[in-house]
Amino acid sequence: MTVWHFVCTGNICRSPFAGAYARLRLGTTCNNLSVASCGTQADHGLEVPATALQVAAEFGVDLSTHLAQPFLAATVDLTGLYLCMEEQHVAALLAAVPELSGRVELLGSYAPPGVLTEPFIADPFGLSSFHYRACYTIISRAVDGLIAARGPGQENSSSPAAR
Repeated sequence: MTVWHFVCTGNICRSPFAGAYARLRLGTTCNNLSVASCGTQADHGLEVPATALQVAAEFGVDLSTHLAQPFLAATVDLTGLYLCMEEQHVAALLAAVPELSGRVELLGSYAPPGVLTEPFIADPFGLSSFHYRACYTIISRAVDGLIAARGPGQENSSSPAAR
């Protein structure tokens, strides 16, 4: 089974939304793909902020039961795909587990042209619902692009950079 691991800093805003949105979009059509999320600096068990909960619900995503999970090098899945929000997350994962080389990408690279000027997705933590909405719109577009490129039934399973 393939696992898509969505990675951000605290695992309370971006990566849990990306994971839950991917699960929502994939539905029951994908028995050989699983989704997880973690944070490079996550405090285990932290809850999602109220603003994030509210805005995620606008996208049909329920984050009410999510609790932050840290990235743990000791439990790394060397067969999974790690989809990071920023370059610092890519660097942290590769510094901790160099064997992940080739399995760590920026989620933003899957966003359609014109959605992002750079492939990183900024952190809305502590900002207004406007910022969460903008962030979650970008993430949803990137996840849709990811599913189109690498989801069930896709023969082209390469990263955007390789295409």
